[in-house]
Amino acid sequence: MSSGPTNFHKIKDSKFSQLTDTFISLYNNILEYPQDKMRKGIVKPLPRIGYMVYEKYLKENGYQDILDISSHVKELLPVVRLLHTEPYLELPEFDYAKFTRFGIHKDSGSNFNPSASINWPLINCNGNSITKWYNITSGEPVVGPVYTDADHCEVEEIESTSLINRQPVLFRVDKFHSVDNYTENKRVIAAWHFKEDVSWDRAVSIMRELNAL
Repeated sequence: MSSGPTNFHKIKDSKFSQLTDTFISLYNNILEYPQDKMRKGIVKPLPRIGYMVYEKYLKENGYQDILDISSHVKELLPVVRLLHTEPYLELPEFDYAKFTRFGIHKDSGSNFNPSASINWPLINCNGNSITKWYNITSGEPVVGPVYTDADHCEVEEIESTSLINRQPVLFRVDKFHSVDNYTENKRVIAAWHFKEDVSWDRAVSIMRELNAL
């Protein structure tokens, strides 16, 4: 029997949770950022699911407290992802049903293979949104450049949790997982991936060495 969770760890260091309001402000500012100015290296849209915000934008717009985290955890990539599930979107790949979930996937593909991220639950993250991790029992995942889709595969659930507003977690992204938002409201998180050469076990060790877990 496992003595605790294996795919996520709550971050206890308050310097991480204290960034919640800053990340919410960043998200709201990015929503107002002109689409014609968005490009890789500054702000890059992730169609339907959010945005990538690079260090250049953070430096030029005074987000020093976020940048201080990358100085504290030197193994993080120089880009933050702001991710949302917007249940009012009706997408053809879900037969035009309301988009309430990120289907079973890994945050990795042929060109991008991180193992871990620090996730900040920002808006509408509560017990009505469930994150689950899985093993694949049948079927072949579809590998894209930065995303591997297994929503069509047969799976067995191995772990689940709910991310809660203002409670950041170390989150395993190289295991298949999904997120279901059972509310009628947008759910928003910030996700900051570790560099690709940092394994999940090493990410856990890094955060423990920093007394963050």
